[in-house]
Amino acid sequence: MAHIMRYTRTITPSYTTSLANHLKNHRLDQARLLFDKIPSPNIHLYTKMIAGYTRNDRLWDALKLFDKMSVRDVVSWNSMIKGCLDCGDLGMATRLFNEMPEKNVISWTTMVNGYLKFGRVEVAQSLFLDMQVKDVAAWNAMVHGYFENGRVEEGVRLFDEMPVRDVISWTSMIGGLDLNGKSEEALFVFKKMLSSGVEPTWSTFACVLSACANAVEFNLGFQVHGHVVKLGCCFHEFISASLITFYANCMKIEDAHKIFNETLTKNVVKWTALLTGYVWNNKHQDALRVFGDMTKMGVLPNQSTFSSTLNACCGLEALDKGKEIHTMAIRLGFETDVFVGNSLIVMYTECGNVNSAIAVFRNINEKDIVLWNSIIVGSAQHGFGTWALIFFNQMIRAGVDADEITFTGLLSACSRSGMLQKGRNIKASL
Repeated sequence: MAHIMRYTRTITPSYTTSLANHLKNHRLDQARLLFDKIPSPNIHLYTKMIAGYTRNDRLWDALKLFDKMSVRDVVSWNSMIKGCLDCGDLGMATRLFNEMPEKNVISWTTMVNGYLKFGRVEVAQSLFLDMQVKDVAAWNAMVHGYFENGRVEEGVRLFDEMPVRDVISWTSMIGGLDLNGKSEEALFVFKKMLSSGVEPTWSTFACVLSACANAVEFNLGFQVHGHVVKLGCCFHEFISASLITFYANCMKIEDAHKIFNETLTKNVVKWTALLTGYVWNNKHQDALRVFGDMTKMGVLPNQSTFSSTLNACCGLEALDKGKEIHTMAIRLGFETDVFVGNSLIVMYTECGNVNSAIAVFRNINEKDIVLWNSIIVGSAQHGFGTWALIFFNQMIRAGVDADEITFTGLLSACSRSGMLQKGRNIKASL
């Protein structure tokens, strides 16, 4: 028996290393075969295997393995709850959280983050207030969640109430303000952060550069660029992409291209930043050239890449090129994406092909106000007034509230199509 125990202790590190290697390389079935051979897997190994499943969206396998555990600690419970949230199952995460025999601050924070991720701000807020012990990570989660859900005033107020702030707190505040169109305020917070003696991280600098780009604050952005060069983090993926965007927004597209050329690895984020920069600078032909170079290098476009490339086609009224991009978007599974769909609708209507725009519109299930406005305004521009009114009625039935752009599009539709009385009725309703 003693011999067997010694043997088990000897082989466990080998099992652990091999299991970790399989999971790291997404070889889940091999990992499970190895896991099942381990004589008495401990809680740590169970937790690693469960995390491997959830990271690869195999929630059912993770839950079955979790049910097999004879002993669970708070780490395994937390890992399973986070896995449910990562796989999009808020209901199961809530059930497990309620069943937990003992919770720690990480358990509570994980659920707060989960509710915020799903836009359940009030539930997250209630949970946060119920927490008996709140560490800085819990406060940061709530501040970040407020901003992510557009609750700017509440985010600012909670930040002001924080008993202790770390660099993540300040970065969340800077990035959150910038995200919600308050870039100048974000830069003011950055200056306060520096005066308080908190050292920025690369993530902070990325947020600051984004705010400088949006506020067109060239001098501060240029200083930040110099600082990240000294710190040696200018080649970080998000820093270099933020620098490209910053220089492009400040109408210095040559400098943006220089930054791009200096980066060691050129991924989709950097390619898209450069491409979008050319579009912002009305260099649409150059933007399409960048898109061509990117695809030749084997870099797959993402949602933002397609949107910017279609905007370039729109700027050139290059319908044939736009159709080519549309075909590629369908092939890569972006046909029903709301952002790509909106760019397609704008491109087709600007090029006078309203029927194709309508076909794209009808193919998208989840329609937001931007999408409705694009099809209404696009129809109106080309004398399809009746279609504009039909889409407006469908929009109201779908429970989407109209805004100023909607009504402007409707008035234009009535004017261009000779429906003066309908136009007067719409104007009277404003």
